[in-house]
Amino acid sequence: MLLERILLSAGYELPKKLLVHGYLNLGGKKISKSLGNVIDPIRLVDKYGADAVRYSLLRGSVFDDFDYSEKILIERHNNELANKLGNLVLRVTTLAEKYGIEKCENKLLNKLKLKEIEKLIKEYKLDKALNLIFEFIDVCNEYVQKTKPWETKNKKVVYELVDSIKGIGILLWPFIPETSEKIAKQIGFKIKFDEIKKPIKVGKIKKGKILFGKIN
Repeated sequence: MLLERILLSAGYELPKKLLVHGYLNLGGKKISKSLGNVIDPIRLVDKYGADAVRYSLLRGSVFDDFDYSEKILIERHNNELANKLGNLVLRVTTLAEKYGIEKCENKLLNKLKLKEIEKLIKEYKLDKALNLIFEFIDVCNEYVQKTKPWETKNKKVVYELVDSIKGIGILLWPFIPETSEKIAKQIGFKIKFDEIKKPIKVGKIKKGKILFGKIN
């Protein structure tokens, strides 16, 4: 192959893996200039932010063709980033600021399928890894509703939730780095994979700003 010869002549090693992704479709048709249905990613980033665009694209399969549109971006932004992730972080940090946190064993984190997520990422099955991360976000939101820490003022429950959000923030960094860094700064943790299982330091946590505003 010509590419191989160019790389070898320039003294570069040949890639050990070649990742070939599927096509982006719009309304079941391939996106192409000839069809006049091209989506301008720069315009989308300017309008919605880089994290929202990255996330909406990575929600599609790397290996298969998938449908994409501005409407899909908005739905994923509102339903998943704003309603699920953003709402969880805002509620928990509000509770942590108001009642404080008390260090304890975080049994909630045991429900995070960490090894499966790590395996899926290594296999480039990023959409499936995101499914499991957001499955855990759902678990955390359900835990908030079940335990009602705004009534019980249980600092240990709030600690479990804050510590779990740390794990979520670290895992989401490759997908939505700007948002993960905001969460890390707000709660106080380093974005390193081996930090997920380490207990978060007990300190004062301030209520954060809304991570994702709803898009009409």
